[in-house]
Amino acid sequence: MKYQLAAVSTPASDTQQSLCLFFPNARYLFGIPEATTRMCIQRKQTLKKLRGAFLSQATDGGLAGLTMSFADSSGSGTLNVAGPEGTLHRVAGMRYYNKRDQLKVNVLESLIGDRCEDALYSDEFVNVYGVTTHPIKSNESYSSSSPSPSRSQSPSHSKRNNMSYEESVEYKRKIVDEIFPGLLPSNGLDGSSEISTPKNGGDAVEDIPSRNDAKLSRRLARLPAPRHPRSDAAASYIVMGKPMRGKFNNEVAVQLQVPGPLRSKLTRKETVTFQLSDGSERTVTPEQVVAPDTPPTVFFIVNIPNKKHITTLVQSSAWERHRQTDKPHILVHNVGWGVLDSEEYVQWIKSWGPDTHHLVSSPEYTANNVSLPSSFLSLKRANVLSDAFKAPLYSLDAPRSLPETLTSQVKIEVLDKHHKAELNPPEAPSVQPTLMSGLPPGFDIRRETTEDELLKQGLSEKSWDNYSKACEAVKEEVCKLTPPERQAGDDVVVTTLGTGSALPSKYRNVSATLLQTPHGNILLDAGEGTWGQLARMFGERSRNTPPRDGDGDDREDAWDVLKNTKAIYLSHVHADHHIGLAKLLQLRSKAVGQENPVTIICNHLIRTYLLEQNELEYLGIGRKVKFVDVEALLYNQDVAVEKAGYRKLQADEAALNLAALRQSLNLKDVKTALVKHRCKCHAGIIESNEGWKVVYSGDTMPCENLVESGKDATLLIHEATMEDGLEETAEAKGHSTIGQAIQIGKEMNAKKVLLTHFSQRYSKLAQSSESQNGTMVIAHAFDLLSLRVGDLWKMSHYNSPLSFLLAQEVAGEETEDVIEEEPVEKQEKRSKKSRKAQNKEKRKPNSLFDTVHESNASDQQQSKKAKV
Repeated sequence: MKYQLAAVSTPASDTQQSLCLFFPNARYLFGIPEATTRMCIQRKQTLKKLRGAFLSQATDGGLAGLTMSFADSSGSGTLNVAGPEGTLHRVAGMRYYNKRDQLKVNVLESLIGDRCEDALYSDEFVNVYGVTTHPIKSNESYSSSSPSPSRSQSPSHSKRNNMSYEESVEYKRKIVDEIFPGLLPSNGLDGSSEISTPKNGGDAVEDIPSRNDAKLSRRLARLPAPRHPRSDAAASYIVMGKPMRGKFNNEVAVQLQVPGPLRSKLTRKETVTFQLSDGSERTVTPEQVVAPDTPPTVFFIVNIPNKKHITTLVQSSAWERHRQTDKPHILVHNVGWGVLDSEEYVQWIKSWGPDTHHLVSSPEYTANNVSLPSSFLSLKRANVLSDAFKAPLYSLDAPRSLPETLTSQVKIEVLDKHHKAELNPPEAPSVQPTLMSGLPPGFDIRRETTEDELLKQGLSEKSWDNYSKACEAVKEEVCKLTPPERQAGDDVVVTTLGTGSALPSKYRNVSATLLQTPHGNILLDAGEGTWGQLARMFGERSRNTPPRDGDGDDREDAWDVLKNTKAIYLSHVHADHHIGLAKLLQLRSKAVGQENPVTIICNHLIRTYLLEQNELEYLGIGRKVKFVDVEALLYNQDVAVEKAGYRKLQADEAALNLAALRQSLNLKDVKTALVKHRCKCHAGIIESNEGWKVVYSGDTMPCENLVESGKDATLLIHEATMEDGLEETAEAKGHSTIGQAIQIGKEMNAKKVLLTHFSQRYSKLAQSSESQNGTMVIAHAFDLLSLRVGDLWKMSHYNSPLSFLLAQEVAGEETEDVIEEEPVEKQEKRSKKSRKAQNKEKRKPNSLFDTVHESNASDQQQSKKAKV
């Protein structure tokens, strides 16, 4: 049975290393960074056969999105999640936003100090052993330079902090079993939370539980602290395939006259004796008719975040058994900056001899190449129409080349995103771009590729000419028009980092919108991958690390944008709106001091989740991160916090932190409004002393509360999940259609409406029967669109060329769900046949991850059949 190891992603601005081990009937992912799900979608790698997700660190940012996508694509099943100590704490921390009744999750932890004698995971295909490392400091076994996590006040916290380690593990496993019980598929519309609220948009009330008191207590209370908070532990993996039974030689068996019924015994390694036709006996041993078993292929995935982990790695006894037998065929080194400068680590690499293949995955040696070519090409072409569309930044050059001391002595090369290696029989790793790599037809970026050649890739000459002419005509038209009179807020820059709902797609990431004001930045929601979107748009002067002051480069990059972000508004607890925040806070904590805090406006569930994450990695909470509870800001209630039963302490904290925020951003006020969604969701109303007002709807159905609180808004940013004609579906899911969002803007008397949060089922530009209304500007958002508020009027002129472009791109891409790896020639033949059938039927392509987290089974089928 053939199986192979292949790259899913390599270190870049928007993701980190992820590898997939492919068997015909099983998949195993190693490394689950942010954007893993989106990479799988781009590369047409299905999750339906996924058995195991092996984390590099407990804080891997793509785990929540992966579990949701796996549950939605497979319908039901079991997922084994393995990682270093802290992984159980991480999975239990998802309880507020990631509940899937049909999914069973088994959490397997490789503990600090474990001797690694027993397999961490085993099935009929593989044995996986975990080797946990931790940073070594002088006179310490493991530690962190970040401050120790503190526990906030709660009557039950002291009781849970007094739990033994064993008790805390049992407690967290109960939580994991409650949120991932592995039941039959649910008919519910919303699996992201057990906690719901009435949809009438009325007074704020505490969320109403749907489970018994014991389960509710576990879900709402703060988790017990990890045994080793912020240990920065990393897990490396020894992966062993199973020995393959030797092939039975039927020709020899016939020559030896072995009777048919006895041959099965020989395949089971049993010696047989039988009588020949002349009456004599013959004994046949298995070795005579069965080829020797193929020994298991072994490979290592070594995760070393920094040089402080090296000592615990090389001193582990887990490697010794592989020095003489079961030697590794491949070592993948997922290493941080400076690790290959360590003589100790270099000698460890060399110790595996000249026959082992080494692949290095590191931001220090890997080019910041294009990770999502479909989105890249689309934005690159849209940039021809207007520089408001920002093509993701990339580089073909790595910061450094591999040291000659290694390249001259061992088989070592840099991991490429198209690398794969056959493991039975074992072959050398090779770079093999295939259609499974998810590349648009003809996609190629090389130094010799001209800009014009790049833009035309995958499009016919006629299509490109038509689009280019349309762009020129529109640009001429816009230049001739007289811009509207200047108004307050015109110079605020709005950047839509993520404009899709529920799940990412090739073209749209999940929710995030950046407002850049003269006094600082405000981020509205932060779905998974928000940092990657920032880094691709603004660039990084130094890969994955904050730039040093005085480096001679004064360009504003993603780190500057992050440092200058003074407020982050999170509308509700659904995953697609907030699970990218922990990554942002972790990075920001490295780049700023206590004098430059960020204020997070969120509900108490998100706050609890972040406090628990802060025990795994330092997010800056307490010194560099302040909180304001959304219910302290309700526009129509003066005592909202006490009325909701929330702590008076939180009210005092909110008043203090809000006053500081108003001063730093020159704001007149910040208010919230309870809107209609399937969980408690709050719209945000931000009003400046300079006369502008921005309203952000979050997720909502048409809502009078929103209209009243947002009256006369300068800009309404409103979700538009569904196209017109799907009002009933939108209501069932707690969302709005495009036409309903525009109508809310009219009733609000908003000057401008920016539509976002589109269902990922719409590959083309979704249309509405509602049209431009007098002076109210209506604009559709796209990922990495960045415009002054005063220039949003231009977007309506761009719709026609953009619609044409998107239609051509969708028609030109491979749309069939591909499961198995195939030779390039066979894939290309099947691809042409698939595209021909698609053009004939003129139907919308299905994606592996077409469904949304809030869809029931019948609507998932409807979305797969939806017309463009």
